[in-house]
Amino acid sequence: MYNFYRRFKKNTPLRRFAGPGLVRLTKSAEQQYIALRRQFTRVEHNSRFRAICHVGVQKTGTVWFREMFSDLRMYRYSGLPFVDCAGRQAGISVERGIYAPIRTVTDEVLAQLASPDVATVGVVRNPVALVLSWINSTQHYHITGKDDLGMGRRREALEASDLSGKIDFALDYFAQTERFQKIEQLLETQSGSGAVLVVRYEDCLLEPDQSFARIFAFCDIAMPDDVRAAFIADHDFAAYSGRSITDQAPAGSSLQGRSQERVRELPGDLQERILAAALPRLRDLYACRD
Repeated sequence: MYNFYRRFKKNTPLRRFAGPGLVRLTKSAEQQYIALRRQFTRVEHNSRFRAICHVGVQKTGTVWFREMFSDLRMYRYSGLPFVDCAGRQAGISVERGIYAPIRTVTDEVLAQLASPDVATVGVVRNPVALVLSWINSTQHYHITGKDDLGMGRRREALEASDLSGKIDFALDYFAQTERFQKIEQLLETQSGSGAVLVVRYEDCLLEPDQSFARIFAFCDIAMPDDVRAAFIADHDFAAYSGRSITDQAPAGSSLQGRSQERVRELPGDLQERILAAALPRLRDLYACRD
């Protein structure tokens, strides 16, 4: 059942045919399988944190991080069970575990992340690439269910617009959902009293060994170097990006190269329009390094 689920979730036509009921059923089977395996997994190290939280808005690799953070090696070297937050818009109560992905950053969530015994890994992305990726995935790849009229309307609006109109529509949607504000709040939290580490999505793609060594050290996940190397190889994005339900490049190609190409091809005035909508901390995070 587990292997079926892993193939099933990569197959967009099958998902559309089966409907949300079977998606939930196979997802439940996956969670039960992980819980069963966890019972037979020996814990090698207990993190000093009672919780580790991954936070990121849509199109910053949240599904990718969910798959990595649910890996049993994370449990083995942290002693913390995985808590799946996918699809949960609110009401997350951070107790003991590895929580991923937290996509909705409310004041209540931020207050919980500020606790000194909660380690938070926030993932951000170049704002231009973030907007372009959202446009592409919304227009071409996200599944539209019968009860998701909002997604259908967004898709229709994007299909009827030229590139400039698409960007205006995306920025308006980002403003309505306070997407850049959520990122800014996360960056502000990093400079506060909480244990918050903010990493760039691009660094995790291009420099995974250094990036995850930093993440694991911050979260007190004592994964040995050889185990970490195998972990990264198993979750390498070049292979992972073959999933047909995202806008990612085919397996074996360069996702980051494709993303950078889209940014380079975008006219300068449209890039400036996006950067103007992003808030200062996010702009500075990229301006000082790119």
